[in-house]
Amino acid sequence: QARTVAGELIGAISMPYELSGQRCDIGVSIGGALGPQHGSRPDDLLAAADMPLYRAKSTGKGRFELFEPRLREVAVLRRAFEQELRFAFENSEFEVFYQPQVSLSSRRVVGAEALMRWNHPQLGLLSPASFMDVLSQKPSASAVGDWVLQTACQQAVKWQRSIPDFRIGVNLFEAQFRSGRLVTLVRQVLAQTTLPPQNLELEIVENVLLHNDPCTLRMLQDLRSLGVGLAFDDYGTGFASLSLLKRYPVTRLKIDRSFVRDVNTDPTDEAVVKAILYLGR
Repeated sequence: QARTVAGELIGAISMPYELSGQRCDIGVSIGGALGPQHGSRPDDLLAAADMPLYRAKSTGKGRFELFEPRLREVAVLRRAFEQELRFAFENSEFEVFYQPQVSLSSRRVVGAEALMRWNHPQLGLLSPASFMDVLSQKPSASAVGDWVLQTACQQAVKWQRSIPDFRIGVNLFEAQFRSGRLVTLVRQVLAQTTLPPQNLELEIVENVLLHNDPCTLRMLQDLRSLGVGLAFDDYGTGFASLSLLKRYPVTRLKIDRSFVRDVNTDPTDEAVVKAILYLGR
């Protein structure tokens, strides 16, 4: 009966309607819990229903999910994981790895991208896919990003002794943009490490640019004034419009690997890559 009612609600709410001559569409996700087996008090039932609601949202939206006991187990494990993540930075469990960037024409290493890993005491080395979504929402995200920047620039200066034009790429956290001190931080790190500004490339993800606000634009312009490069990561897969490239001072487009991987065999991928190259130039 609960599933039937939820299905009717989803169907009714999802029906398009007109407002001031405009068509409007609203989607809805529903999580359900049954009493008394899933909770005897209203607060317990609401908390139980909240868990399948998030699962309904994450599996495509416009869905109804009913509480299952294992969802509570997952929630407990997630809270424990978040607690471990909170102490990971304090316990120096994060490490920076470096992915080399090679010039195809000269076959020389010209730079590297700094990539963070979590050396978990029990689970071993974890990639960002395992924890970055959670970390980026934590108050410590900005401090972790600052540490990665400092560490990567220090390492780049060492490698410049062998490769004078060595360039280091560092991914920025959205929290670093919100902190309001990113430009000052970059200026300080460059001064402390003696890394030339042109040898640092900061990588920006799409959701930062989509804010499309004057503060972000001014911040990026100030970074470019320092001489720092700005790379637009995973280009071609999101919602970024061409006007963003005209508006923001991006110096490099990093084409998403889903297009690059089969570029020699798939004519469609080849066409997309050629178009982005032309656009970039």
